[in-house]
Amino acid sequence: MGIFRWQKSRALVLLALAVSLGAFGCSKPTGTVSGKVSYKNSPLKGGNVIFLMADGKTEIAEIQEDGSYNFPKPIPAGPVKIGVQTSFLKPGGRFGGPRSNPPPADAEHPPNKGPDPAEMAKKYVYIPEKYETPESSGKEYTVTTGKQECPINLD
Repeated sequence: MGIFRWQKSRALVLLALAVSLGAFGCSKPTGTVSGKVSYKNSPLKGGNVIFLMADGKTEIAEIQEDGSYNFPKPIPAGPVKIGVQTSFLKPGGRFGGPRSNPPPADAEHPPNKGPDPAEMAKKYVYIPEKYETPESSGKEYTVTTGKQECPINLD
């Protein structure tokens, strides 16, 4: 009877090991993506790059002043649609430009600590509206495993 219990225990341990190894092996492969964004062969000075994955999830990377971007976390491998947003930097837009009547700064109402509209406006570069969303841009890329560069050239 002792041998039977040992074999049963061994079988349960092996089963548990197989299940746990299977769970680790099911993680989806990912890649780290960076690159540069340009419009008419000139680097954009600011904005966001948006990757829309096949499952409907999105990831966003900020465009630096030299046109470079780097997604802060790995992107699942597979096809993505790409959008590039700069309109929020536009002077006088929803987030950019000076406010017409800023509230008074006092102890109860400190000044807005958000992004400086003047600095945002310096980074604004006009791009056609079709690039603002991944669905309308016509830009696509296939993320693979490992580190990779994805240059984004807008006409």
